[in-house]
Amino acid sequence: MNTNQGQARVERLDYQPYDGPLEPLAGRFLVVAGHQLRLSRKDKWFRRLLWFSFFPLGIFAVMVIVQSKVEQIGNHGFNLWSPFWGAQIFSAILITYLCGRSTIGEDLRTGAASVYFARPVTLNGYLGGKWLSVFVPVLFVTLGPALLLISFRFAIEPGAGLLSFLRWLAGFLAASILLSAVMGAVMLAVSSLTRRARTAGFLWIGFIIGMSALANGLAKSFDDPIYTVISFTRASARLLAYLVEGKGSADMAAMDALSHIVWLVIGLGIVRFRIAAGKTRV
Repeated sequence: MNTNQGQARVERLDYQPYDGPLEPLAGRFLVVAGHQLRLSRKDKWFRRLLWFSFFPLGIFAVMVIVQSKVEQIGNHGFNLWSPFWGAQIFSAILITYLCGRSTIGEDLRTGAASVYFARPVTLNGYLGGKWLSVFVPVLFVTLGPALLLISFRFAIEPGAGLLSFLRWLAGFLAASILLSAVMGAVMLAVSSLTRRARTAGFLWIGFIIGMSALANGLAKSFDDPIYTVISFTRASARLLAYLVEGKGSADMAAMDALSHIVWLVIGLGIVRFRIAAGKTRV
């Protein structure tokens, strides 16, 4: 044997104990949500829509200034909150389309769901993280601009007192949270029903348009506005009008709030069933 030749040295590599940061099991849903939000942030249209949701502020800020002048000369002002909320609902529908269409279906199609569940992530943790990744952007585009407009109107309008400010704040907070929660749940359900993000996006838009048309058709056919609660976007608009402007009845507002809760339960139920079925097939 030639001792001058180079010899390979074999080292024994044992597993070393991990001494890095540990994430509690109860907080794993935040890891899932953070990963999904990072994916959404890479989409330039997602980032543009976040900024676009603040665009109506300029228009309604001018309306607030005009209204303050109108009230100073003794005339009655005009409605601001319902049209503003309608614009924010439109932004919420679009942002849900962008950040929610690939949440569940793509994971089931590519097998990424099995990777998630190979780690210490529970079904509730996975579902909670995916839901939160839609809830946060929707809440941002609905509540963020509303807070700015509320503050601006409180500062500019002479007749806006502290009680009005608190009522506006509480109304928009409640309406934004309910709308964000139900949109997140329903979008996850839609995404779980198909394994293509584009198809899920089309189904989401079709669902919103179809439910609104169905609600309007039933309400006109039976001459009863109660049927409009079938559409949670219609219910959200009417609920906001009651909370911040006092329009409508308390009974109808309660039905509008119940509509959000029912759709939330339906959406989460569907997606839980689909994820559980997908796990058994993996």
